[in-house]
Amino acid sequence: MEFKILLIGANGVGKTTWLRKLLNRGWSSKYIPTIGRSVITLKLYTDAGEIVYHIHDTAGTGIFQHELYVNEEFDGVLLMFDLGSIFTFNQLNNLHPTSHNITVLIGNKSDVLHKVTAETIASAQLPYCEISTKRDYFVDSALLILTQMLMNDKSIKIKRVRSLQSIAKSKVIFTPDFVNVYTLNMLGLSV
Repeated sequence: MEFKILLIGANGVGKTTWLRKLLNRGWSSKYIPTIGRSVITLKLYTDAGEIVYHIHDTAGTGIFQHELYVNEEFDGVLLMFDLGSIFTFNQLNNLHPTSHNITVLIGNKSDVLHKVTAETIASAQLPYCEISTKRDYFVDSALLILTQMLMNDKSIKIKRVRSLQSIAKSKVIFTPDFVNVYTLNMLGLSV
């Protein structure tokens, strides 16, 4: 089975870093913002068979956000926020496409002082997991919850996650007006 997944959240919450961790690329403190959108393909080996996710990693900054996914169909949505920033949680209201009924809320940076309370998180009324990409805490838990929801089977377990492509060779989708040439050059890409 294959699923198209949207990953959204404010800038700096760790969306791309989380994907890098899933791709076994480790953790890096270097911050390079996503411009446009990149599509990362992961294969999950579960006790229910193989599942392929095409995860659309979106920009978290201003003009790069909404135009890139507002009219597209996705099988599921992953909403990520920084547990150390109430602003990033509140910003999810502006980013989340409300038409998706399979949505998982991810609180990243569980290794920092929490400024987003449990009551605030519960108010979202969404399935929730807490992770730390830096410390490698529960990084695959969001994929497990998402898989169980998409397959409508809470007993499914993930055996292994494998990248079907490297993050450096991921498909990057740009809107020409929004291209930051400096960032593209740092990533080894061209306009």
